[in-house]
Amino acid sequence: MKRFVPALLATITITSAVSVAQAQIPPLLAEATHPMWAELGFGPAVEIDDSLTQFKLAPSFGYHFFGGAEGPAIAFDIQLSFGDDATFLELLPKFVWDIRIVPGLGLYISPFAGLGYLGIFPDCPRGFDCPDAHGVTFQFGVRAKLMLGNRGMVFFQPLAFDIQ
Repeated sequence: MKRFVPALLATITITSAVSVAQAQIPPLLAEATHPMWAELGFGPAVEIDDSLTQFKLAPSFGYHFFGGAEGPAIAFDIQLSFGDDATFLELLPKFVWDIRIVPGLGLYISPFAGLGYLGIFPDCPRGFDCPDAHGVTFQFGVRAKLMLGNRGMVFFQPLAFDIQ
């Protein structure tokens, strides 16, 4: 009985804290309900070993398998990188798993992995075999997503690895 009372009190406290937190979440930041999404990402792409830095533009769309806004999903990215005398095109189908962090809040952690096509145009940057500027790319990483009114989102992708 001595162990039961602290466990019961802890459960009641946690349940109450989550209920209060859910009541204070503004509708703009509520969890998402739509299974389909489209997004546009942009920012720097930095190669670690040769310091090749490019501007990357990445439109993407996807669909969750079970009809909600969390869990497993399939997505498709068209990633374009510009700079350092070359343009990279990546056509990347990928697997995503959206994990909601706080009940009621549209904050998700999204690990992903994809395998797709890589094309390098028109010039060959250093470190690449120029006669064949096409190949396979494997990408994996994680991002944090915050839903906005079930209509949009902002995300932060601190790190992704691209193996070409």
